[in-house]
Amino acid sequence: MRKLLFSICIITSFLVYSCTPIAPSKSTTTSENPSTKLQLQKGSYLVYKVQDKGQTYNINMTIGSIQPNYITYDWVIPQKEKSGKVVMVENAVLNTLNIQNTMKDGTVTLKDQSTGWVSQKLLSDLQSGKTVAVGIDNEKVVFKKKKEEVFGFGVGNNGFSHSENAIVATSLSGNKELWIVNDKTKPIIVKIVSGYTIQLVDYKKDINFK
Repeated sequence: MRKLLFSICIITSFLVYSCTPIAPSKSTTTSENPSTKLQLQKGSYLVYKVQDKGQTYNINMTIGSIQPNYITYDWVIPQKEKSGKVVMVENAVLNTLNIQNTMKDGTVTLKDQSTGWVSQKLLSDLQSGKTVAVGIDNEKVVFKKKKEEVFGFGVGNNGFSHSENAIVATSLSGNKELWIVNDKTKPIIVKIVSGYTIQLVDYKKDINFK
């Protein structure tokens, strides 16, 4: 009798355990967080939000050409009715350590400055942990890589629609920041803090498609 009762208890316990629903483990999946990387090409559209001296406005950029040693884009500031075109030639794309943040009307060709991007050399130097003297806002500012962080932007169904791994470099004084996509094929600035803030907030792979 004892053996029979013991066997019944085991079978009952097994059935109860087998029928008890197990809560699924929570994980971050593509469907839950559908962020994607930047895919820059001719026609790609970038929207930056600027906050400066109490003013807030957008800079909308449309890429005209993107090559390993040559980049062009058109830009518009709707709130100020300003527009222009930036052309960055080989030295600006590959080697310069200077950044130009003032948007000037008309076509501007940059040879020893970059804007919106940093040069491959500047990214490489920061990646390696070097301190780098960067020409920015008419002064030399020494930056050094502080950390790497995922930068999210755009509006998705469940958070940001896009994200990129970024290098965060700070000035030695700590009051300036450069956030740069950690990819030498597209080292764009996604955020800059220098008495003002310029930050990437939206992106379309091709302006002609939603």
